[in-house]
Amino acid sequence: EAWDQAVAKGRFIADGKVHGAAPAAYRALDIIEAAKDGDLQKGYDAEDIALADLIMGGELRSGIYAFNLVQKRGKRPAGAPDKNLARPVTKVGVVGAGLMASQLALLFLRRLEVPVVLTDIDQERVDKGVGYVHAEIDKLLAKSRVNQDKANRLKALVTGVLDKAEGFSDADFIIEAVFEEIGVKQQVFAEVEAVAPAHAILATNTSSLSVTEMASKLKNPERVVGFHFFNPVAILPLLEIVRGEQTDDASLATAFAVAKKLKKTAVLVKDAPAFVV
Repeated sequence: EAWDQAVAKGRFIADGKVHGAAPAAYRALDIIEAAKDGDLQKGYDAEDIALADLIMGGELRSGIYAFNLVQKRGKRPAGAPDKNLARPVTKVGVVGAGLMASQLALLFLRRLEVPVVLTDIDQERVDKGVGYVHAEIDKLLAKSRVNQDKANRLKALVTGVLDKAEGFSDADFIIEAVFEEIGVKQQVFAEVEAVAPAHAILATNTSSLSVTEMASKLKNPERVVGFHFFNPVAILPLLEIVRGEQTDDASLATAFAVAKKLKKTAVLVKDAPAFVV
């Protein structure tokens, strides 16, 4: 009975993840189910038959294609400009201190190991965002993934302020992760542009809004790029980089260089509704 329950649970999980579209998981469960009688040779024979069928199927071909595509694009993203145009990033600004923004701050902090500053509309939110980052660093320390010295150094690198001028006046890369509404994001970028250095990249984590429209009211729309992560940020590898109509090559090259340091698989996408994913 326990054997049957385990197989049934496996089928339930497979249904929830692949909805019958990928046969390999179901064939594996069939073999496990058949192994209940304990005949070892029958089990080997069933494995051989299943492997022969799966090797000739579309799932394997699709998997190999996807793997090769990711490997190639990870090394040389299609459409990316000359990497030598990228500007150095020595400080990162994050607009917002909610869960997504805090995850972004943690990722930039861990991968780039440069100062990261968060801003939001009130001190309570800012403190909560910084507190989240500190708590996650403590978890890394508890798991021995960083030592005490590095944990202290990382914590010292992340700060939170209310005044964007104070936080972003010397930032090279500023990303917003605020409410998904075009007017809100346009206002945020207008405020950031007024205080950020002329060379600073203005990135948006929007999942579907027009990057071109977002940048349309700025004096320098050429430095705005889409930089869309997927949740949870630390785990999912894909990063959509969106080129607006006026985004220049230097800004785009910097975005790709940052993505590489973040160890993300960056793909260049058109500024169209919903981008790629």
